[in-house]
Amino acid sequence: MAAPGKAAPAARLDRAALAQAIATLSAEPTDLWALAKVARGVAELGGVAAAVEAQSALAHAAAEGGQLMQALSAVKQLEGLDRGAAARLLERLADDYGARSKRVDPAHRVGPPPMGRAKSTAPVASKPAQANPASPANPANPANDATLRKQAETALKPALAAARAVPAAARLPALPLFRALEPDAFASFVELLGARRAQAGSVIVEQGGPAEAFWVIARGRVRIERQQPGAEVVLSRLGPGAFFGEMALLGGTARSARAVAESDVELFEIARGPLEQLAAAEPKLAEVLAAHCRDRLIANLMVTSAVFREIRSEERSRLAERFSRRVVPAGTRVVEEGAEGEGIHVIVTGAVEVRKRDDGGGKLVLSRLGPGDVFGEMSLLGRRPAQASIVAIEKTALLLLPREDFDLVVKDYPQLLGHLYQLQVTRERDNERLLAAEPVEADDYLI
Repeated sequence: MAAPGKAAPAARLDRAALAQAIATLSAEPTDLWALAKVARGVAELGGVAAAVEAQSALAHAAAEGGQLMQALSAVKQLEGLDRGAAARLLERLADDYGARSKRVDPAHRVGPPPMGRAKSTAPVASKPAQANPASPANPANPANDATLRKQAETALKPALAAARAVPAAARLPALPLFRALEPDAFASFVELLGARRAQAGSVIVEQGGPAEAFWVIARGRVRIERQQPGAEVVLSRLGPGAFFGEMALLGGTARSARAVAESDVELFEIARGPLEQLAAAEPKLAEVLAAHCRDRLIANLMVTSAVFREIRSEERSRLAERFSRRVVPAGTRVVEEGAEGEGIHVIVTGAVEVRKRDDGGGKLVLSRLGPGDVFGEMSLLGRRPAQASIVAIEKTALLLLPREDFDLVVKDYPQLLGHLYQLQVTRERDNERLLAAEPVEADDYLI
């Protein structure tokens, strides 16, 4: 695919790929992803009417099967073929999956759509004479365009019959992002979706890069990972319907993790600007994204921060509810030396400096802290003013456990208190060494 953060736009199918999809669909008429590929290919070969029929049937089967993203992929393809048909299908999807749906059940779950068979459809090497070059079972030597279109339309007939025969589902799964949207907002959101594809192993967004877009996975799996000193930590694995990059909505901080395609992936991209405009007009969308962002950031910290790893996994969501989120611009004094600390801070993205006034009135930079680092615990545990200032050196997202909530939290999670006390002892020892003999390494100096 393209450079990190620039997934390739949905490319035109080549003839060999279309022949492969025809062979797959001929063998498995219920394979909706093969149906999607054949529908795209037949449209490129001039079979617009057949493509409209195929995409419409595909949208119906995917929607009733609980695969909204696959249905939306069909709608996006239809927009270039028959805008009226696309609009009608989109209206139906908004009714079925949006805020006014009576069919959505939050407790209902469906698995991801099948990824397709990994079998070869090439001819048997020992009997080359039996391989018909015009056959869809020979994608290595596809037919000419007229024959290929005929083969595609032939393969579509049983597939369309199977797709149209999918019965209406009594219950549909809830996708939080779409469940919050009224019909008009649902349509506006879908209009912003740009189809993209990424090959297995390619980087979709790079850690440290600018937050320029928001992504929704239509097909395949994406691994979210973070590069840390001496280790690469897998934060989560996401499948169809999941979204990532929501920090783009919440302030444009640098990416705190990398997104890598674990399989061939089809996804939707929304640029930050249009997404922010829509969220400003649709508060419920902004609320869903903000809540999801907060939960994911905290979940990431639970995996990467030594403090939170002390908490059992089943208790972490309860602990997460105690934290508030704050984004500060570069230059902000988060903590002032000599002032009472407001609580324990955890850096989510960005960086800060620990600064202290020296005897001559100058400023000494003691250390720089980044994602996963904690500060403020010494002020709380020692019941004393902050011993240094904390200044954001770039736009920084923080989580805050307020002072007034700290005592309640450590009563519920004594293992957290134990870890913080151990951390305090270590840091006080390092601070004493720092004051006694300079220069020393002060990377662990915190207040």
